[in-house]
Amino acid sequence: MYETRPCPKGLRILAACTIMGIFYLLVPRGLRAQEKVGYILDVQGCWAVAGNSQCLKRGDSVKPGVLMGNTAAKPSDTDRIVIADLKGDAIKRIRCKNSLCNECRKSGTCYDPIQPLPQLPPPPSVLRASFEGLMALFSSKPERFSVHRVRGETLSDTVAQVSEERIYLGQVLNGLKGGPYHLIFIRIDRNGDLSDWKSDPVEVGGEHIDANQTVIRGLHPGLYEANLDTRDFSKNLWVLFVNNDAYANLNDAFRRISIAIETWGDEVPANIKDSYRRAYLAYLDQQLEVKSAERIQ
Repeated sequence: MYETRPCPKGLRILAACTIMGIFYLLVPRGLRAQEKVGYILDVQGCWAVAGNSQCLKRGDSVKPGVLMGNTAAKPSDTDRIVIADLKGDAIKRIRCKNSLCNECRKSGTCYDPIQPLPQLPPPPSVLRASFEGLMALFSSKPERFSVHRVRGETLSDTVAQVSEERIYLGQVLNGLKGGPYHLIFIRIDRNGDLSDWKSDPVEVGGEHIDANQTVIRGLHPGLYEANLDTRDFSKNLWVLFVNNDAYANLNDAFRRISIAIETWGDEVPANIKDSYRRAYLAYLDQQLEVKSAERIQ
């Protein structure tokens, strides 16, 4: 009988790489074409994949290894494009100046030649699944999540608790001071339109914003637009109200995505970042609906 000897480590690695290479070659080209390595976060001007004249837009997916380029003969100084990987990390920033477009490195300079996108996407993870869900929803109807910032108090879209029509006002208004404020909630339908349901007006004084609970008749878990009016300004924000038992997990998930969004820096305008946050709240709302339907079945 022949003695069986273990395969040396180097040979095992070589064999594995060979098998992977053969697998890649045998996979139909059509299936490989469906792969993606990232998404367009923000774009100004007409940018396209080399060999294709179709302008890319926010939320579009991009394939591994492609080379991006500006289609204009003389690009504007405002032309730019920012691309994130499937986890939401910005992996490519390109800006144009004096009719030339160059890639921006981490050092902040934008003088390097444009390089192709990476060949391999990041490995699967919870953050990747969340970000891909967010981008799929955003790209289907980006205008639904548009945010127009105005001067004055800044209010952030958020996740908040609701229990038997009682809400924590401090979670919604995030420590806003002053007042009095005129507050109304409007339910957002699953298709993104504002519904016919509107809460009765709530008068809020600065000294009561951090009060433990406020009753809003008819308000139940779901996605809402909150409209806040004073004599000096008018604001609106989105609030995903959830039950107490779901709050911790969903609030942590929203914070993780918000932190990832902030890492994009000034290359992505603040109102565009806000749009992606709103899309993620809508994504979380959809996930809650799916889980609720599964429990009923």
